[in-house]
Amino acid sequence: MSAGNGLCTGKDFTMTRTLALALLVLALPVTATPAQAWDVVPSPRLSVRTPSPRLMPRPRVYVRPGLGPRSIPRPRVYVRPTRRPRQSTPSTGGLRCRATRNGVETRASLQLLRAGRSVASAACGLGAPALRVESGNYVARVTLTGTLDGSYRDVPVRVVSGQVRGLTVEVPTALLEVRVEVNRRRVFGRAIVRRAGVVVGSLGSGVVATLSPGRYDIEVIRGATRRVIRGVNLRAGQRRALRVAF
Repeated sequence: MSAGNGLCTGKDFTMTRTLALALLVLALPVTATPAQAWDVVPSPRLSVRTPSPRLMPRPRVYVRPGLGPRSIPRPRVYVRPTRRPRQSTPSTGGLRCRATRNGVETRASLQLLRAGRSVASAACGLGAPALRVESGNYVARVTLTGTLDGSYRDVPVRVVSGQVRGLTVEVPTALLEVRVEVNRRRVFGRAIVRRAGVVVGSLGSGVVATLSPGRYDIEVIRGATRRVIRGVNLRAGQRRALRVAF
C-alpha cells in the first residue's frame, strides 16, 4: 500500500493475496492435506504415439522359391464330351466272283444291283479279290469283257454277314464273222449288227466278233451299195462266217 495516497498497487495486491492464502492454510486441521482441502484430482497423462510412415513395418509376403509367374500352373478346365447316340455298324460280307464263257474262265466285271440301282462293282474272274458289301439280297450282273454287245447275265445272290461266298456265272457266247467279197475275192466292207431293231455294234469285213446267242439282222455296206441279211441265228459256242458277195 502506498503511504502517500492510500491506494494499493499491483505489487501490494499480490503480496496481500499471498499472505491471505498462507493464513488460510495454517487455519486448516492438521490431518487435512492440501489435496483434500482443495479437492485437487491429479489428471492422468495421455500420451499418443503416432508412428511415422517411415517407421511403420511393411507387411511380409512369403513366396515359395521356384514359383514365378511362369511356373504357376494354369487352372485345368475339363469339358465333358457330348454323348452321341450309338449308331449300329452295318454288318458286311464278301462275294468272290468267277466268270466262264462256254465253260472257259474269262475276264468279266461284277455289278451288284438293288432295286434296279447299282450298289457296288468290282472285277470278276482270274484271281480278282472278293467284293465286300453290306449283307442282304442283291442281283449280280456279270458282264464279259471284249464282246460286241456287252454280253451279261443276271443272277440273284445273298450276301451273309461275316462270310465270303463264291459266285460262278456261266455266260454263253457265239462268234460271228462277215466276209465281203467281189468275184470271190475279199474286199473292204462294213457290217452293222442289229437285234430286235436295235443296233448292237458294227464290224469290218473279216473281223470276228463275240455276241450273245440269239437272232440278228446284219446290214452289209460296200461303198454306196447295201445288202441286208435277216434272221441270222447264233447258238452258244457256235462260230459262224457269212459270205456276202457284191
